[in-house]
Amino acid sequence: MIELRSDGISLNFDPDFGMIAGFFVTDLGKRVAPLHKAPWVGTGEEMPQDAAPHLAKLGGDFFCAPFGTEIDGAPLHGWPANARWTIDAHREDLVSATLPKRVSGALLTKTIALKSAHPFVYQEHKFSGGFGV
Repeated sequence: MIELRSDGISLNFDPDFGMIAGFFVTDLGKRVAPLHKAPWVGTGEEMPQDAAPHLAKLGGDFFCAPFGTEIDGAPLHGWPANARWTIDAHREDLVSATLPKRVSGALLTKTIALKSAHPFVYQEHKFSGGFGV
């Protein structure tokens, strides 16, 4: 798990599935955590053998490509939600990562950044190359 922090905001990035697993904003002295997790996350409950890998940690925010379709041998919601991402850069307030698996032939990169006193996550996903489906 990789933690990003800036003034009044933090998040946890899980490179196993390219997932923002936790997001926290401090507002008027109160910590707010708007993202949710499935009730089975963290309980040790075993997932069915044919379940997509990301379902074991289902929650937070994750990128799906293609959404809801299984193509190129990828599990449900594609490789971005089901494969480990490689960290390219990491600072206190930023992480950049690349998905080693291709999505319809495209290279996918992700950048997540926080800005001081901004209660937002700045996220970019960039496809390079590839072909349509």
